[in-house]
Amino acid sequence: TIRQTQSRSRSTFGKASKRVLLVTESFPASADDFRGALILDFVEALRKRGVLPEVFATTLRPHDGSIELPVFGFADKASGAIADDAAATRLTSYFRIKEYLQMGTQALAAHLQEHEYDHILALGAFPAGWITSAATEVNGTPFSAWLQGPDLNVWVRKLLYGRIIRRTLRRARTLFANGDGLSEMATQIS
Repeated sequence: TIRQTQSRSRSTFGKASKRVLLVTESFPASADDFRGALILDFVEALRKRGVLPEVFATTLRPHDGSIELPVFGFADKASGAIADDAAATRLTSYFRIKEYLQMGTQALAAHLQEHEYDHILALGAFPAGWITSAATEVNGTPFSAWLQGPDLNVWVRKLLYGRIIRRTLRRARTLFANGDGLSEMATQIS
């Protein structure tokens, strides 16, 4: 389900998007890893359409080499605080998450200075979407966000994180959601 904030013809979008960067916090460590496994199928579909995808993982884990795809990112100890919903309510977790978001933004901004992309797709509004939104403010690369259940059912209900997600949704050029219910929620929030 798609909501576009700016009207663009399909032919223009197809011609303009030759190099796409996917930003995610869960990239599989091997071809058999289930975490973020949909990314591999998505990358293959993009390649079949002539798009050159690359991945920036906000939580870079050791990679076994079975996946032929350029993967960039950074490793950080605070990623567990983001993955653990219960920990995200404690003040100490807030400071670790804040540090993680700042490091991710700096790493992605540095990456964008060295690599040029036609479009960026954040797989999730938080943390990938927020990091993408903040990093693209400097260079102006257009980005979209693919919203998932936890973005709208968990994170947006938290006071500070809800503000972050709303800001991310408003800055995104296009929003994608997994289903009609999430699409309606995303439209209301953004």
